[in-house]
Amino acid sequence: SSDLDLIGICNVNYGANHASLYGLGIAPQFQGKGYGRTLLNLLLTKIADRKTSYLTLQVGSENQKAFSLYRSSGFQIKTQYDYYEYIIECEAQ
Repeated sequence: SSDLDLIGICNVNYGANHASLYGLGIAPQFQGKGYGRTLLNLLLTKIADRKTSYLTLQVGSENQKAFSLYRSSGFQIKTQYDYYEYIIECEAQ
């Protein structure tokens, strides 16, 4: 362990006047302590500094912690996608 341990991560892609946020996550042992909200607020400030018109992100509706964080930070559902999975069982060759 170093003097600085990674407790969170996030990625931002920039377009002409748009940014996309993805992969925001906080290590489980640090969740519920406000680090996610602090990171999100820092990102929002940095993104606004770049004169970006709007920001989008994706979050699974089953991820209630993240969903709640984004909603309470002012994000609104613009488009909702449902993904379906079909398991194909194959015989080992």
